[in-house]
Amino acid sequence: MDSVYFLLIPGWEDELRGNRWHFAARWAKRRPVVLVNPVLTRGPAASVPEPRIPNCRILRTQLIAEPNRLAKIQLQVGQVLEDMAQRGFVRPLLWCYNPDLAELYARVPAMARVHHASEAYFDMPGRGASTLQGLRAVVAMSDLNVAVSEGVAAGLRRRVEGAEVVTVTNGCDYNHYAAGRPDRGLQEAARSFERTVIYAGNINGRLDFELLHRLATEYPRDLFAFYGPVKELSRSETHAWHRVAALPNVIAPGPVDPDRLRDLYAAADLGLIPYRHDPWLVENGLPLKALEMAATGLPAVSSEMRPLVGLAASLIVAKSGDEFMRAVGETSRSKLTEAAAAELKTVSSANDYDLKFEEILTLLDERVTRTHPVTCIDRLAEVLGPDWAAAQIRYARWLAMPGPARTAGRLAGSLALLLPARLRRRLAAGRLRAAVQQWLGS
Repeated sequence: MDSVYFLLIPGWEDELRGNRWHFAARWAKRRPVVLVNPVLTRGPAASVPEPRIPNCRILRTQLIAEPNRLAKIQLQVGQVLEDMAQRGFVRPLLWCYNPDLAELYARVPAMARVHHASEAYFDMPGRGASTLQGLRAVVAMSDLNVAVSEGVAAGLRRRVEGAEVVTVTNGCDYNHYAAGRPDRGLQEAARSFERTVIYAGNINGRLDFELLHRLATEYPRDLFAFYGPVKELSRSETHAWHRVAALPNVIAPGPVDPDRLRDLYAAADLGLIPYRHDPWLVENGLPLKALEMAATGLPAVSSEMRPLVGLAASLIVAKSGDEFMRAVGETSRSKLTEAAAAELKTVSSANDYDLKFEEILTLLDERVTRTHPVTCIDRLAEVLGPDWAAAQIRYARWLAMPGPARTAGRLAGSLALLLPARLRRRLAAGRLRAAVQQWLGS
């Protein structure tokens, strides 16, 4: 392999450091890494350095969306192939996180394909049919599907017969986090409180805001510090979060430099992982922050996520809100025994990302023996079935139309997106859509 192309969900530059970051950084020590970030609505691809990771670039490519989805797919594939040609790459490894890029994943010749299943998309609410169908195709095409928990792995095996799935759990940068020193800013903010309780991560719909309000209200002598961006909250969730943030013993400074996290954890007395009791989280969740906190010697209380059960005695997994409340009251860094503190360090060091990376390299070597790059269009067409062929036919009809007709079709498609969602669904279910598809090819 002469390069590694990561197929990402849009928004790499603003992400917290998760699996994508850790594996990109490790691959970049061995091969040039290109982070394919599909964010452009028009124009040529743009290649820019990723200054935080040596030997790594961000390739901004066409965003895949209606109207004219297949035309945009063709453009995106061409952009990636052109990038490869300009740099002389002919034997890439494709490392996929984004199921909406299934066509790109299939069409680019590659030495191997790895799907890093970091989320239980099949079990998540609100995922569209096209995304799930793309995910099935990605799983089927992959030489190796790496699931971050047994729950995620089981979900892949249930939906895609014969899929090559292994479990390599989330990890942490142990040496980085173990070197943390108490953050002076947080220490100053907590000076008039008995304890500092910390959460760091996205403030989104996964959090149990009612539980957080109850915690901060019932433990008024503790400072509750929430670090991270507020993302994708509904109106009711936004109101619930504002109720929490308005409490006098709560601070929410917003996003923070990832390199500062270790010092924030080192300054805290207790970590929180306060997620909602949703079945897909209970069965599949294994957040990186649990191990990152442990590497700094910080005990933590988490909502129920079965992959966390039994990792360490001082990583307490609560099955109910009342149990969570009691554990927060009873657990603190100052109460840790020497053995309990040592266990946190042992568990986090045993899950260092360097070890995870080597484990995946070994699995790849065992499973991939081809000597030349290949596409997977046949497997893609097999999984997508008649829908794939129908899309090709519509696109061919579109290309065969006179220029003015294509222009009218693009305008009609763009205007249709301005209609209310309910009306669009009604039109999609009726004969009008079939007639438009037949005439416009989109």
